[in-house]
Amino acid sequence: MSPGKAAFDGVSLVPLMKKQQIKDRMFVVQYGGRQRPVKYDAAVVWKQWRLQNGKELYDIIKDRAQNTDVAAQFPKSPDG
Repeated sequence: MSPGKAAFDGVSLVPLMKKQQIKDRMFVVQYGGRQRPVKYDAAVVWKQWRLQNGKELYDIIKDRAQNTDVAAQFPKSPDG
């Protein structure tokens, strides 16, 4: 495929580097170098939240070191 016809599914970070806003996005971090992924062996980061191992929830704005699991305080999605 020629470079001019390549299709990308990501979002450009150029506006962020220019100190402009970018569209809200969520990302997943898969742990380990296994050939087959293991369920919940990952973290999902969205807005101020990091869900780790499918059960631990951290407010990464208030607790950058992620020392306090707040999952019990938010039994449902923090955004409702």
